[in-house]
Amino acid sequence: MKMLIVVPQGAMEPVGIAYIVSSLKKAGHDVECLNKSENYRLREVLTEERFDFIATGGLSSQYAGIKQIISTAKKMGAKVILGGGIVTCEPELIVRTLGVDFAVIGEGEETVVELLSCIESGGDVKSVAGIAFIEEGRFVLTDGRKPIANLDSVPFPDWDVLELGKQLDCMRPSDSYFNDIYDYPRVYPLISSRSCPFLCTFCYHPLGQKYRKRSIDSIMDELEAAIPKYRINIVAIYDELFASDEKRLQEFCQRFRAFTSSLSWGVTWNCQMRVDKLTDNMLASMKGSGCFMVSYGFESYSQEVLKSMRKHITPDQIHKAIHMTLDRGISIQANFIFGDVAETNATASETLAFWKEHSFAGILLSFIFPCPDSYLYRYCIDKGIIKDRLHYIEKHFFDIYNMTQLSEEEFYRLRVAVVTAALKYYPRTVPLAVGDDSVKVRCPHCSQIIEYRNFVITDNNAAIYAFRPNRLLFNKMMYCRNCRHRFFAVSRVYQIYSKVLVRLLSPGFLRRYEKAKHLMSHISFFDEGGD
Repeated sequence: MKMLIVVPQGAMEPVGIAYIVSSLKKAGHDVECLNKSENYRLREVLTEERFDFIATGGLSSQYAGIKQIISTAKKMGAKVILGGGIVTCEPELIVRTLGVDFAVIGEGEETVVELLSCIESGGDVKSVAGIAFIEEGRFVLTDGRKPIANLDSVPFPDWDVLELGKQLDCMRPSDSYFNDIYDYPRVYPLISSRSCPFLCTFCYHPLGQKYRKRSIDSIMDELEAAIPKYRINIVAIYDELFASDEKRLQEFCQRFRAFTSSLSWGVTWNCQMRVDKLTDNMLASMKGSGCFMVSYGFESYSQEVLKSMRKHITPDQIHKAIHMTLDRGISIQANFIFGDVAETNATASETLAFWKEHSFAGILLSFIFPCPDSYLYRYCIDKGIIKDRLHYIEKHFFDIYNMTQLSEEEFYRLRVAVVTAALKYYPRTVPLAVGDDSVKVRCPHCSQIIEYRNFVITDNNAAIYAFRPNRLLFNKMMYCRNCRHRFFAVSRVYQIYSKVLVRLLSPGFLRRYEKAKHLMSHISFFDEGGD
């Protein structure tokens, strides 16, 4: 069959779609692709060519872009297959709302190939496990498909159809916080395992609950082909949990270092890990093999909240992870997220106090949100906090909800405290020089002066300024290339703006609480680059 894969706006590197492409091509299907920067051309492409199916997919946070793709495709008379977390978490709601022909639930590689084979042969699609569709007005959800046991059997992601090479040529260090280690980053996304054995209340695992790992042989075969082909200098490991097995980690570090040391350019990597599995020996091997950043799930410094979140970690483990990682010269990406159902004034104060004492670590502050089909999502529905599931996914996905036992005024005070802390204590510096494609800064941690080339200072609210907004108001997250600590490069205007905002959000301002709600609804609690 002839397939058109459309990558929705808002996607990072679409590794899941790249796996679908490779599986379809291996099965003999003709596959073309429209990347997220080109999906506006969908109507034009469908006018010029005929496809048996249009396929797209992603997460609930990409709802608007996915809805637009499907709407355009259906208006042009095309049949649509939808996959990813967006439909896996709410199958009937999304299938009925978006009007897709078929939905792939969970892992899609085997399912979509079997579905197309069944359609081609005129078989009964109800026999295909892991799909959903509407038949004569009735929602049909077939038997669940078992997770792929042997991940080594899945063909490597096909990045040629997705034109990864062209995207790498345009990549800048300012595109993402983990890019700025190089002036000309070339990032390769890698998945070495799927799902996670832990069930944190705010998480949802669209690839199933069973944790599975690829062999190191499979991982290195992929990297040894991709790194020279695309001249990669950063490998971004997207796994939710990379190093649950220290022996496997050590083998990866040894083989990665052996391979990349034979190249004529440097290659670094980053990953996500748990603090309860961390040892200094692991960090030493990671640093020696080129690891420059680790993303940790801290979430809270209150044991009560960590227990409520089902994190299975302790504050002491968080404290040790911060110092062990930074002492090894490895950057930290981590968040403290407030607003869990167990959050109280005391637990929030405990986390904020620790955060202020460790502001040098660059931990971001934000609020928890109920990801569709997570425990918190179901809790909010049961308690009437989320009254309309579709309206929530479509319009209010990143809104801040009071899931705590705090009163509305107490919760408002907590929001003010978190925003005020971020404005006052995030490590910041005013650049020494800002060019059209460069910035020179003095690191507020180690005082090293570093120039970042091919770097564009951008502003989230640039549209409201008519004249050179990047010189007027910016707040850009960066990492020091010397000490590897995080900081924010800010304009002088932003410095003044933040000081004024702190004064506005003082406790005395709370007396005008109702009027202040309008202001709070326009304040972003996520500094640029946060997860």
